[in-house]
Amino acid sequence: MATDSGSHDIFRSDWFFDNPFLNNWQQVRDEYLENVDEFKERWHVKFNGTEDGWPGAVSGVVQKYPLAFNGEVFDGFKDLMPTLYNNLASLNRLHLATFSNFQPKCYLKPHHGDNSGIVRCHITLTTPSDADCKLFVQTDKDTIHELVYKPGKAFWFDNTRLHWAGNPSESEERINIFFDMWPLNTKMVRYKEGYKNKMIQSFRDHTNLNTSVRITPGLDNV
Repeated sequence: MATDSGSHDIFRSDWFFDNPFLNNWQQVRDEYLENVDEFKERWHVKFNGTEDGWPGAVSGVVQKYPLAFNGEVFDGFKDLMPTLYNNLASLNRLHLATFSNFQPKCYLKPHHGDNSGIVRCHITLTTPSDADCKLFVQTDKDTIHELVYKPGKAFWFDNTRLHWAGNPSESEERINIFFDMWPLNTKMVRYKEGYKNKMIQSFRDHTNLNTSVRITPGLDNV
């Protein structure tokens, strides 16, 4: 099976040319690292959350901390990470945003995102010094596209395609922010409060590494 590490059609960065994240990602990273313990404590209080696991992980732990949903940015971290908050608040076609931190020896099994019409954007803040963290996207039975996460790297892709990722490091995590955007040619959907509550509940409950529940609640789950 062929592997393509240079496909700009799969991992695209054109949308980020006018995006604030591209110019101040180091400040976003520094504010997070300086305040990470307080941020996690507030997140746990607000959402009664857990970071013990996430569905789809073959091994290890994926820590996820939601930052926005339905276009609404949660304001509980504004004073800790004002640059991140302002960046997210400036995105007028934002659907959701979350930290996605791969702990050492964590592997996410192949899966499909299920929100057709939304594009998944990634901003990488830190990567391990002892290993490459990679994302793989399969576009047909003979072609897999490979991307190595690098600090400051920004890209988006169609996450309804089969994809998987991992962190082979022995001791260091990969810190990422991903957010879903409605493209300009797509009608935005704003969900009712009941759906928002269900999404937040999913962040609380998804701790069984063997669960078959999808990673992102989809339109067909409403």
